[in-house]
This record gives sequence, C-alpha cells and structure tokens, in this order.
Amino acid sequence: MINLLRSRLYLFAMIPVLLLGCTSKPELIERKCSTCHKSSVVYKKKRPMVEWERLLHGMETRGLRVSPDEKRAILEILAENYSLK
Repeated sequence: MINLLRSRLYLFAMIPVLLLGCTSKPELIERKCSTCHKSSVVYKKKRPMVEWERLLHGMETRGLRVSPDEKRAILEILAENYSLK
C-alpha cells in the first residue's frame, strides 16, 4: 500500500516535468530556486551533473526545502536542459 502511494506521489510530482518539457524556465525551478536568489542564476551556464547535485545539496544545507520527489524532478530538468553532456 505504501509503495503504491509513493509511486502515485512520484507520478504526481513528475507532472510539471512532463508538461513543461524543454521550456526555458520550468516552474519548479522558478518556485524553489528564487526563494533566495534570482532564478536567472540557474540558467546562466550549463554545468556537469555532479556540479548541479553539489549545488543543490549546498542550497539544501542553507535552508532550501524540497521533497525527495521535487529534488529528483529538479535534477532531471537540469540534466535535460542545463547540463553539459
């Protein structure tokens, strides 16, 4: 039962990612990252995924509140649109 609930919550959390696709400013990043700084900082340059993960972790230690599903979705958006391949 709990696994079913988790999978449904994960799917619900992924809706913005699926709907937004490759838009230039995904709503989740706009909402979460702009609480402390301008979200334009995120879009300035592409970074390796290791660096995005490190930066996101650093933001969490400074007070960013993201659920595990939101964190996963943010990293997927960054990987798809703002990551060095």
